[in-house]
Amino acid sequence: MDDNKARHEGEEILDLLRSISHNMREVLLKEAKKTGLGVQEFNLLRELKREGGLSLNILSQKLDLPKSTVSRMVDVLVKKGAVKREIPENNRRTVKLWMAPVKGTKYNFKNAAVNHMAESLTKKKAFEIISMLKDLKKITEKIN
Repeated sequence: MDDNKARHEGEEILDLLRSISHNMREVLLKEAKKTGLGVQEFNLLRELKREGGLSLNILSQKLDLPKSTVSRMVDVLVKKGAVKREIPENNRRTVKLWMAPVKGTKYNFKNAAVNHMAESLTKKKAFEIISMLKDLKKITEKIN
């Protein structure tokens, strides 16, 4: 394959990945709005649900946001009762963050994206889905 064709196909793949990312962000934005949260707050809670007991530094790294921004978001979410802080007795300088227990399904993190994908895929035939998955795996392997 010549360089121009490879460059063009690389740009096309990146455009498609950006489109997927944008669409999933829109899905999460709609779900976040239902809860009265912003997307960043919603993502913060998703991280704490996935892996509780994180420090502010680690959470900041995972969200790729400045520590000061994450700290303000945590303060807001603590006031809303969505996040709880834990200060260990043996190290008072360390603060662990947890998603506070929530009754019902107020924060429907994974289901929003999964349901959106499921609705899209029900319109496809099984072999098309398998082919898409194989192609996405190949792209992922090439990028890594």
